[in-house]
Amino acid sequence: STLAALDIKVNSARKENVALVTFGSPRVGNRRFACFFSKMVKQSLRVAHKHDIVTHLPPSLRRSKWNIGYTHVPRLVRDPIPPPPIKPNWKPHNFKSLFKPLFLPHSTYMGISTSDGNK
Repeated sequence: STLAALDIKVNSARKENVALVTFGSPRVGNRRFACFFSKMVKQSLRVAHKHDIVTHLPPSLRRSKWNIGYTHVPRLVRDPIPPPPIKPNWKPHNFKSLFKPLFLPHSTYMGISTSDGNK
């Protein structure tokens, strides 16, 4: 949605005003991209909470030898209602059970869950 908002703003023939609100958005570009985005899309909010693994992806790796430099676009708003803690239910024979606790918090924002917890 971040890329789509920028694309609409830059490439629309009518030069529309674009507003964006994301929930649990990953990093989508480097520092130059984030600066360009904030100049073009003036009205944007990025809602996140610390338990959502998606908001930590892809890794920034700015201090590593690869210096990939992924960063978030500006205007972070912390979710005031963090999701309940997840108790890992890891089963050695079920590989999917290892990753479920990592991604389940991504489905809960503002106290509303979009997952039934059984998938």
